[in-house]
Amino acid sequence: MAEITGTTVLYATVASVIVGGPLLGMMGFVLLATTTLLLIAAPLMLLFSPIIVPAAFLLAASMVSFGVAVIMGFAGLSTLTWAFRSVGILPGGIGWVSREKVEGGGMDFGEYLKKKGGAYEPRISWPERS
Repeated sequence: MAEITGTTVLYATVASVIVGGPLLGMMGFVLLATTTLLLIAAPLMLLFSPIIVPAAFLLAASMVSFGVAVIMGFAGLSTLTWAFRSVGILPGGIGWVSREKVEGGGMDFGEYLKKKGGAYEPRISWPERS
């Protein structure tokens, strides 16, 4: 084990003062600045709190409303997509439902009701093609 001499202790002390002194000084300055700004800002916050608090609530409410609007828009778009796909609009683009598709769907439902024992009379009468 090496012997610690007085010179080594002196050099370590000088190095710690050189490094630690400015750090301690900056820490004191930051504490002083923070305390000063807090003393200045506290009365201002107290005076302007009737304006700041409702503004914060309004900002929070508008952010929540925007989020709800985005969710509802996504739900509506999903519902329209589901509706278009369920009635036979082509998935590659927007097209119209064919007359045969609608009539065929109605006849399938009528056959289903007949199998279940009920009667089905279609109420839709398509105009004759010219």
